[in-house]
Parts: sequence; structure tokens; C-alpha cells
Amino acid sequence: SMKIIIILIFLIFKSFTSFAVSFCEKNKDYKNNCYATKVFSNGNKYIGEWQNNKMHGEGTMIYLSNISNLLIGTYEGQWLDGKKHGEGYFYFKNEDVYLGEFKNDYFHGHGKLTKANGAEFIGKWKDGKKHGFGTLTAENGKVQNGLWINGYFSKIKKSNSLNEKDLALHFYACDGKSWGNSSWHITEAMKKGIKCNIALYSDHSVCFYGRNLENQTNNQYEFLDEATQRGLDCGTVIASKPKTKIYTQPKSTISSAELDASKREAKQLRRKLAALEQKQKQEQQKVNNDTRVPLLEIISIKTKGKRGTITGIARDNIEVAEVTIDGKPVSLSRNGEFKYSTYVPTTGLELNIQVTDIAGLTSSKIVVLKAD
Repeated sequence: SMKIIIILIFLIFKSFTSFAVSFCEKNKDYKNNCYATKVFSNGNKYIGEWQNNKMHGEGTMIYLSNISNLLIGTYEGQWLDGKKHGEGYFYFKNEDVYLGEFKNDYFHGHGKLTKANGAEFIGKWKDGKKHGFGTLTAENGKVQNGLWINGYFSKIKKSNSLNEKDLALHFYACDGKSWGNSSWHITEAMKKGIKCNIALYSDHSVCFYGRNLENQTNNQYEFLDEATQRGLDCGTVIASKPKTKIYTQPKSTISSAELDASKREAKQLRRKLAALEQKQKQEQQKVNNDTRVPLLEIISIKTKGKRGTITGIARDNIEVAEVTIDGKPVSLSRNGEFKYSTYVPTTGLELNIQVTDIAGLTSSKIVVLKAD
């Protein structure tokens, strides 16, 4: 189930191994090399490590809507100078899940985005967009495997003679959809002699080349013929607009070089996922070797009339399994807080509070509620 999957991901990136860091001093605004919980003015809540008063190290952020105060998503993983940076996972309210690398708050590096509808992308990211080689599997099972540039899938053939910048220039000039209206990209591509299949050029690019290749007669006619085929009116170059014809873009073919590159990229991704699986095994090993009992702290004990309320916090260096009061399970928030209310007789009430971690280690305290 989805819940089990999320728990598995949670174990991979579990941040509560950071309990080697001490708790921050209470009532102090400046936090450095310590562990603390902070609720921001917009409602977001961070639980984790701090350095130089910034979120830094391992931690969890719970994002809430400014308007409705409802959950938007949860990030758990690594932080650097107040931003998501390193390995982590982001769980969205709609059940989309990203697992992989972050940089400056963006998806960046190797990562896997699984959509709630079953669609999935595994590959490289840059500044929150698909960028580099990757595989997109649509909801209907259709697969696109190849080069992505700035969020767009490109039909450009991989070439040993073109570096990454030239590949991007090639894409923007010839295959960039809305980017194809940039004459600068087209001009720079012309200077470098970069050319792709003419059928992949945008209408704007076809007309631009047709008007600006006077000194390269054969190429100019090639683009003018293409403009005629598409029924384009490119201005003074084409005197009259021919009848519009239905233009069908030919199916692209994948070169062996591009296929080899995709295979290499897939191999790298498999290694990356294998490393994450190894990390999960290490987490399990930590559970097996755990000898540290969980932390149980009673924050307040209050009685009003015949109603008594206990609030506390339960944490563990690995993970808390359950909290019970007189043998009854008590719900626990994500940051380890719990609250329990009960009837208090005139003679008072004695309660046994226990916290148990996933290694089976237990801590307990006896709390006495006195009648008001």
C-alpha cells in the first residue's frame, strides 16, 4: 500500500539519527549545533538540527497552507544553510512523492518522482526541472527515454562533437517549442553550424532561416520549401500564401549513441537506488544493534475539575514504536508530542506511562493526577 511505501522511504532518510546533537536551550532564539522544533509565522513546522540559527543537517519540515492551514506536503532529509540540500524525500498532499537529491530547495541531481496517478520519472534534475538523461513512464504506460533540457523532452541526437551548452543551444533553436521564437538562439546555432532535422524546427525558425541564409542558397531554398510545405507566410520571402496543407511531423528515431547513453544513465540510476537500499539496510542494522532506551519527558500535568490532562514528548535515536498509558496506546504527533486526558476521582489517579522504540526498548514514568 501507499502507506507502507511511504514508511519505507521514511526509513531510508530517517533523520532522527541526529540525536547525537543535544536539544537547544529553551527560551533562546539563537540556535547553534543543536536540535529543536520551530513553528513559523506561516504555520510551517520544522523539527531537526540547527547551525548558526539556520536549519542545517537532518530535519523535517511540515508545510501548511497560509489560507486554510491544511497540510500541503512534508519534506524529510538534509538541509544546508536553511534550504533543502542533499538527499531527501518530499511527500505531497496529493500523494505524489519525490525521492532523490536536492539543491537550494529544488529537485537537483538524480531523483525519482512518482505521481499519484502512477506516472513516474527517473533521471536527472536541475533547478526543479527534468534536465539530462531520464525515463518518463506515463500513466498509460507510454515510455519516453532520452535527453531532457530545462523540463522539455528533446528529439536531439546525442553527438560527441557537441558539448552540453551546444546541445542546449541546439534544443532552444530547433526543438524548443515556445523557445523557438528566440532569434538569438537561432543565430548562435547558425554561427556554430549546428543543425537538426528540418522537420523538428519551429515555424518561426523555418521562416527565420529562410529569410537569413541569402549567402547559403541551397540551405535557404531548403527552408523556403519547408515553409511552403507547412503553408507558412514568411513575409517578403514568400510572395503569396499557398494553400494550407496538413503537416505531419515524422516519427523520430533513436540513434545507437543516444540509446547507449540512456543505458549508461540507467545504470548510474540503478547504482544510486542500490546505494539507497544499502542505506536502508544500515538503518535496519542500527535497529538490531540499538541499546539506547527512548526518551520520555513529561511537559505538564494539569487537573481542572475532574478532568486531568498530561502532555509530554517521546523520542528515540532510531524511531518510537508506541506510547501507552496504563496499557492503552496514545497517538503521537510527528515531532513526538502526545496529549492524554482522563477522569480524575476525588482520591486521585496514578498512571503508568511507557514509551517503546522499534528495537523493543522501553522507558516508563509514574504520573499522579490529584483531584482539583
